[in-house]
Amino acid sequence: MSFEAPIIDQSARSNNGNSTSLGRNFAITATHMNTITDPSSTATNELKWGNTLYATQTNKPQQSGNNGLDVKFLRYRKYIVEGQTEIFDTSLPLTNGRTSKPNETDQKQNLETLKNALEAYKKADGSILAFQAGQGLLSIRGGDGTSFNSAGISDLTGLRGGSFGELWDNMLYGESSVKNYGLQVTVGLTNDFYNAITSGDSGTGFCIYNKKRAKVGFAWGNLHSTGQWGASNIAVATKKDFEAYQKEYEQEIDLKNAGNGGSNGKLTLRMGNRLYQ
Repeated sequence: MSFEAPIIDQSARSNNGNSTSLGRNFAITATHMNTITDPSSTATNELKWGNTLYATQTNKPQQSGNNGLDVKFLRYRKYIVEGQTEIFDTSLPLTNGRTSKPNETDQKQNLETLKNALEAYKKADGSILAFQAGQGLLSIRGGDGTSFNSAGISDLTGLRGGSFGELWDNMLYGESSVKNYGLQVTVGLTNDFYNAITSGDSGTGFCIYNKKRAKVGFAWGNLHSTGQWGASNIAVATKKDFEAYQKEYEQEIDLKNAGNGGSNGKLTLRMGNRLYQ
């Protein structure tokens, strides 16, 4: 067995894998993962990276509205220092949390855009291998690992496991349990491993290797539902949605002209949609 990708750095994922750090105090998860932001929930593994608890029951992170099929962004009250990653840049437009399908022309264009973006991630045989950073037990088939019947989360939490699978070609616009429409991709588990995805893995990120950039793209999508026969559906996250959420809270400084006092002798700052000079 051989791999075309390096060992995956999982430092960006929370202990349960249900959310992934996107740098500073931002993270990503599935919209239906309510335990992360619900004040009545006492769950902690979704809020921990390593030994650090980044939120408490009375101090849960802020959340965005739904984006695409089943994606939301989180803003914690302190920086996540264990690790971070970036969203796979699909060049897709803002989804704006739409509750209906785009028109047929936009659907076709967006599906084509996603397929083109994935070209750089294909292996020599044309397939795309994805690693799901969940909790499931994972072992090489034919080794001393646990059988498939026992693979998955079981009764344990905080495991650095997951699953390997291949992206299928049936990309489409689907409707999620949160009643939103968005792009969805199906991942089928590979037979090279004993591994499994279960309902407790909601919100976990998927990693795919970009051969042209020699870089792993993490959290390009979130697990939004599990199906039968070892296949699961992924909600595609868009970089533009995340950047729009970031701009609601962060300043943008024009450093290109800052050395001369900014444009026309002024330093330009941007906060959300507001411009300050």
